[in-house]
Amino acid sequence: MVRGPSRFYRFVARETTSLVPRFRQYLDDADELLGTEDSAVDFFDAKIERYPSHLARTVLGASASALYGVREHPGEDIASIVVAGWL
Repeated sequence: MVRGPSRFYRFVARETTSLVPRFRQYLDDADELLGTEDSAVDFFDAKIERYPSHLARTVLGASASALYGVREHPGEDIASIVVAGWL
């Protein structure tokens, strides 16, 4: 017997509604910082300053390294730059 959305689906719908604007702000902040910070380390530090409870700091650091690596070496292999960000 189907009685409509389960509690899980109602929870997901409610959380998604609140997460989307926060995620959009997070991306807007990243876009702003990419324009103002000169290095991956500066970007990382500024992002952590804005989001001190950020849990995926390793991913943030590797991503920043990849973004700035591509910016600094536009003609090089992107895959190599991304992998280097994790090392």
